[in-house]
Amino acid sequence: MSGERLAEILSLLRFDDKNTREARRAADKFAPIRDLWNYFGEQCRTMYTPSPYLTVDEQLLGFRGRCPFRQYIKSKPDRYGIKLWLCADAETYYVYNLHPYLGREERRGNSTKLPVGTEVVLSLVQPLEQSGRNITCDNFFTSVQLADLLYHKKLTLLGTVRKSNRDIPDQFLASRSKDVGSSLFAFTATTTLVSYIPKRNRAVILLSTMHSDNKVDDKTKKPEIIMEYNRTKGGVDTVDQLCHKYTVKRLTRRWTMCVFYGMLDIAAVNSLIVFLHNNPDFHPKDNCKRRLFLENLVIGLIKPHLENRRNHANGLTEHTRAAVRVVGYLVAVVSKLSRPMSTRGARLKRKRCHYCPASKDRKVFTECDMCHNRVCPKHSKTTTSSVCVDCM
Repeated sequence: MSGERLAEILSLLRFDDKNTREARRAADKFAPIRDLWNYFGEQCRTMYTPSPYLTVDEQLLGFRGRCPFRQYIKSKPDRYGIKLWLCADAETYYVYNLHPYLGREERRGNSTKLPVGTEVVLSLVQPLEQSGRNITCDNFFTSVQLADLLYHKKLTLLGTVRKSNRDIPDQFLASRSKDVGSSLFAFTATTTLVSYIPKRNRAVILLSTMHSDNKVDDKTKKPEIIMEYNRTKGGVDTVDQLCHKYTVKRLTRRWTMCVFYGMLDIAAVNSLIVFLHNNPDFHPKDNCKRRLFLENLVIGLIKPHLENRRNHANGLTEHTRAAVRVVGYLVAVVSKLSRPMSTRGARLKRKRCHYCPASKDRKVFTECDMCHNRVCPKHSKTTTSSVCVDCM
């Protein structure tokens, strides 16, 4: 389609019933796209069974327009945008569950009085309860309270802990007297706490309900808890990187469109993971698997429309014919009798052959009936119509 047609479709695109939107928005800021969002999340959870290790973290969809829950995160590349909570597979990077962050006001009616990080993790992993999986998260989410709640739901927790946390003993904090590379462990019936000294006067504190020993890696001299955390912490960060590398995002002033573009990017990542599980020998070159998959995905989505336009090719413009040929669909040859008289007969001027070098200056009346380039007899095949060598 043309750029103007695409812009028109995007300007008219809506995701809910405008007549009832105001009433729903009074109780839910996310109402203009809530129905589509819930359906998308349900499909993500239905189509895939995650591995034993999952990661919970945040993703920021860059957006600087007007939005009642826009966030500012200095450490993110986009800084301003819409924040999403993601639960992703730590091994395959499949996004299993996701929730939007709508600000503090959405928690006023909450009677549980749990910290934000604890509520987020519990809501994201709710479909995985009683499954024995491990949840890895950073110090914004990790707490002893969350570890106990997940343990009773038969889920384990692994994550870093803030040094300001009241549950951390003073002996686990950084001190100049501690040796670099040393580790200090503490154990309860269900929880393991470790403090590792990577540099002088600096301590990394982790909490785990998955480990119950003080094993240390022989090569790096780091505790096994830290090695496991480094292996499983990057699930959401990798998803964010993949979404930024190949994105469908376009400039927009509507936050609903920003969320919609984010959903499409996540859907493209998830679809590739499901496809690779069903087709492990998709392509031998790992560095271009995703690019080739996205190309095939685009062709598969527009294939019915291309075939319909190819079968009704009489009304196509020259640029549209060329675009259809680029993706591998030859349009039907249009006979000369069906061409408008303004471009045929006496009004048609001689022009140089599209394929002959300029030094020959070979000018002809004949043009290809598919691409409309001027062609000489040497570079065309004439039966009932003229077709150039590229359109044959």
